[in-house]
Parts: sequence; C-alpha cells; structure tokens
Amino acid sequence: MPKRILVLEDDPPMEQLICRIVQQEGHKAQVAQSWEDFEQALLGELPDLMLIDIALPWVNGLDLNESLDESILFKDIPRVIVTGHSEDPYRLRAYAQGCRAFVAKPFEIEQLQETIRSALAFDPDP
Repeated sequence: MPKRILVLEDDPPMEQLICRIVQQEGHKAQVAQSWEDFEQALLGELPDLMLIDIALPWVNGLDLNESLDESILFKDIPRVIVTGHSEDPYRLRAYAQGCRAFVAKPFEIEQLQETIRSALAFDPDP
C-alpha cells in the first residue's frame, strides 16, 4: 500500500529528485516548502515518513526534528534527515532526537531508496 511521505526540502532540483525517488518506490510525495505547507500537511492524516533537510529558510530542520520528537502527536512518525550538513555533530544530534536515518547529500539514489524502505519497515515495538 502506498505511503504518504512528507518532503521538507527548499532546493527545487533536489526536491524533484527526492519526490521522484519516493514515487519510484510506489509512495506519494507531499512537499512542504513553507511553515504553512508543513502545518497543512499535518492536518488530518499524518504522514507515514518525513524526509527533512536541515537548512530550510523557514525553520532549522534539526530544531523541527527535536520539536517533533518531543510531541506526543508526532513522535512516532519516522523521520530521516537528508542534508548537505554531514558533519558528525549534526548526525549525532539527529540520532539523539530519534531520527531513523541520516542521509548526506550528495547521495546515491539506491541509498535513499533503501533508507526509505528501512525507515518505513522499522517497528519500534516488535
């Protein structure tokens, strides 16, 4: 069954690539290019996965990730950081905040495909 994946990315070519990968995996990509888009995406049915860039012009992706991790409503939505900021402090902070994976740009298409599959298949309560 197709999953709904929320993509938070501000670079149009990267956004298109990520959305194409999500669709090739058989899922529906929804893009949030602003805080308003993000809030709208969380109304009603929640996404099955979030792919979050760190350097968004409207929010720091790690700060957003931390807020989601602290929220009873959103904590269980799997989150993956997809970013050009690949330094260890970013990676460690993302994992400490409950991210399922950290993908550094540039990435191989197969790497993101496998990360999406793994994040969606992960069961925290086996």
